[in-house]
Amino acid sequence: MSDDLRDQLHEIRVPTLVITGSQDSLTPLGDAEELAELIPRAELIVLSGAGHGLMVEAAGAYNKAVAEFLERVVESGRAASAPRAAAG
Repeated sequence: MSDDLRDQLHEIRVPTLVITGSQDSLTPLGDAEELAELIPRAELIVLSGAGHGLMVEAAGAYNKAVAEFLERVVESGRAASAPRAAAG
């Protein structure tokens, strides 16, 4: 696959979860690590023992990781939009 978009990854400004399986031969761990490094504030989660079909191979762990990530994103958004007390 082409790496044409690699130079634009630093422009991503939304919460990003990079999730891979430790046994993924189609997208090796090193590629996932690089992707997470190139996207600002991206989180990387590696599911031990899972391959490229990690959504099926490790469904419970995958769902838990995604749900926890989404909870953190929602909480972060709430905290950022909460009114701040006036300094006095």
